[in-house]
Amino acid sequence: MLYNVRMKNKEKLRNDILLIILLLIAAGTAGLFMLFAGNPGNTVSVTVDGEEIMTLPLDEDTSIEIHPGKEKDDFTNTLTIKDGKAYISYADCPDQICVNRGGISYEDETIVCLPHRLVVTVTQGEKSETDGVSK
Repeated sequence: MLYNVRMKNKEKLRNDILLIILLLIAAGTAGLFMLFAGNPGNTVSVTVDGEEIMTLPLDEDTSIEIHPGKEKDDFTNTLTIKDGKAYISYADCPDQICVNRGGISYEDETIVCLPHRLVVTVTQGEKSETDGVSK
């Protein structure tokens, strides 16, 4: 019986050590992801049906109503830029995924409204001659 108790304690200790190792690996991975996360963007590109309809700077607070449909009353999305982040503050689509997406500010982040065929993407604006390594 004493042997059985010792084996259970060893199994618990082994499981605890494995859990700690997995948590450390997860924390390290999250840290590396944050370290190598994308570059902050400076413009927002708005496309409807694959056609770019406007480009806006991220450093100017604004709110713009977008009508992706042919008629002004077809669909409505409101793109808001505030404090360097762009987000959809209003959409009359049924699922509201684009509204719940939250703000974006890093290069290549996107907000997509599928029912309205709208894509908002953060870009760097003018491409520079230097890359991220040589800056």
